[in-house]
Amino acid sequence: MPIVKSIEQLRRELAQKEQVLNKLQMRRDKLQAKLEGVDKLIAQMLGQPVKGRRGGRLAAAITVSKKAPVARKTRKAQGRGGKALVDYVKQVLANKDNGMRVRDIMTAVKKAGYKSISKDFYTIVAATVRDPKTFTKLARGVYKLA
Repeated sequence: MPIVKSIEQLRRELAQKEQVLNKLQMRRDKLQAKLEGVDKLIAQMLGQPVKGRRGGRLAAAITVSKKAPVARKTRKAQGRGGKALVDYVKQVLANKDNGMRVRDIMTAVKKAGYKSISKDFYTIVAATVRDPKTFTKLARGVYKLA
């Protein structure tokens, strides 16, 4: 004899399956984005133009040797002037015993010559001064050198 489910039970079951489906689709999208990035890198390595989505599916046509991954060279975050933002902030706060507000630090850093094309440079400066090893928080939004 078949089990008869109520409409509410069927709705709950459907909602659970839709939730699992959404999670799987999000996972697939993330993996697809990673694969597209790999396809673009492969195309660049081969000197071929990257075409459309998935780079023309070059990954399927190429066998990749399983060598150890190569460590990427990193560089110190720098503005267009060649000096790091932290160095500019230290320079600005060097004479200020009472500290400065983040907005004032931001304008002083720009006047000192730091070039940024960021749309939200305030947030970048605020994140920079939150480093407790280098800066001390005096009050809300007010920082000085540690």
